[in-house]
Amino acid sequence: MKVLSTKLTMRDGYSTKQFRETIVKWLKDGPPSKEVGERFEQQDFLRPSTLKAGYCTLETFTLKKDDAEYTACRLTHIYRDQTWVTDIIQKKGPSETKVYININCLGDTTRFDETPTIRTEVIRAFVKSGWVRVEELPISVEPLMLTRERVGLAVKVINGEYNGSLPVVYVSKFFGSAGHEVDIQRLAKDLSGIAIVLAEEDDNYLETLKEQTNRNNPFNGHIGIYFPKSRNSKEYRPSDWKRYGPLNSTIQKDVAEYITAQTDADGVSWEQLHSEMIANQAKESEELLNETINENGTLEEQLKEAKEKLHRAVQENKSLVAQNENLIQAINSRDEGKKMLRSAPIDEFFNGEQYDLVVTILTRALRNTETDTRAYELLEGILAENEVQGEGRAVDEMLKRVLSKGENIKERDLLDLQSLGFEVISDSNHYRLIYKGNEKYVITLHKTPSDARSGKNLVSDILKTISIYR
Repeated sequence: MKVLSTKLTMRDGYSTKQFRETIVKWLKDGPPSKEVGERFEQQDFLRPSTLKAGYCTLETFTLKKDDAEYTACRLTHIYRDQTWVTDIIQKKGPSETKVYININCLGDTTRFDETPTIRTEVIRAFVKSGWVRVEELPISVEPLMLTRERVGLAVKVINGEYNGSLPVVYVSKFFGSAGHEVDIQRLAKDLSGIAIVLAEEDDNYLETLKEQTNRNNPFNGHIGIYFPKSRNSKEYRPSDWKRYGPLNSTIQKDVAEYITAQTDADGVSWEQLHSEMIANQAKESEELLNETINENGTLEEQLKEAKEKLHRAVQENKSLVAQNENLIQAINSRDEGKKMLRSAPIDEFFNGEQYDLVVTILTRALRNTETDTRAYELLEGILAENEVQGEGRAVDEMLKRVLSKGENIKERDLLDLQSLGFEVISDSNHYRLIYKGNEKYVITLHKTPSDARSGKNLVSDILKTISIYR
């Protein structure tokens, strides 16, 4: 599945050499990709190549198309039993150079035992290179603090007049303190290259902001997300972590959805460019053979068959390109196409919940069906084509880890439960857990368990209520 896309406009003078150096540094800094990075450093960057080392595969090629030159790299690697594909594409146009980064996690072939974490080291590598074009607010891996010089820019951001390329996350401080609702250092690091974090350090400019934004500025711990050249914004209050879970990850998700949509609209993708590169190579080979045949008329009969074979190969290549595009489309939109069942109009607690429920029920039915029957043959065939996606299993495993020990609930445990979608309401001697805001699924959790066995019993009761894998 597509996890994140972003694009960075580079400074004048940015070259393929700088592009290569940044990729090499990123690869060598990551222990799993260090070996492939060292080998890539010795390769001819301008020729198509494929390097393999350990769990990593690196592919590169170049392509001239219209009035632009593209240099593309793809790293495929295994991380925690998940297959990650990172595409980095440099587009050198007549007036500017851009770097496109697309990050995918292949959930179609790898089950998620835990929710995938966006791996943004490659984006930070380009930001740290110092070659990203400077905008009104600099793109940085560090939070920008509100200063006298930046008050005017903050007003433009809040009033929807900011012309930068990335969203701005404005983090106000709590009155009478230097604290913020989120860890601004970590947030700026996570959002590097996809958003800019602008944070208050004191109250010196509060009145100015109120006056010039018609009191629309976030204050006293509130957080605002402002999108470029738009008056659309999102605001979070300090209490929102009770509904959304940790705000850092929620903000990152909102920003990633916006910047991915903006990047995808440009239509720069590895699949499209790679297909065109292969087609160009085939066309060049065919033209070369035609030229050879024309220059050697005496060989015409001997080469006629070779020419026909090459023509067939070109047609087969075009067919394979089309199949590849269809496969990618199927991967990116698994729910499209012919369906055996229609989904119920009920909101899912996680992606693929209804699908996983049906597969789980069919698996159970297969175990209870006599083998030498048509029903068994059909069930076995259906299940061979439909594996459980398993995204909801992360909830089951987290509940077991947090509650099965039967110990007193800690603050960290409550945060884990909230990150799973539980609203935690504290009463005198117990907690009420409301799952995904649905009053049908309310669990009572005693603050002091009666015995060690009570935790396992509680987990069993909860999973009977909300799990679709039992």
